Amino acid sequence: MSQSSEKNPDFDAYQRELARTDEIIGLRAALAQESVRNAPSRQRVEELEAEILALRHSTTWRVGRLIMTPVRLLRRVISKVK
Repeated sequence: MSQSSEKNPDFDAYQRELARTDEIIGLRAALAQESVRNAPSRQRVEELEAEILALRHSTTWRVGRLIMTPVRLLRRVISKVK
């Protein structure tokens, strides 16, 4: 008896399962490649976020925000009146 899909539905199901497994392996490999390719960008984003956080916690930033708060509030009120 030959193992064609016409005569053995189990063999056909097995082939479909193998095809799906192969696709999963290929997708995992592609994901791993993209993760490696994007690692420098991700690291740079983390560095920039740390810089922003340090800037926002600086005395200069906090004093500047304090000084500019009335100006921002006034600008908001004026824009609502117009």
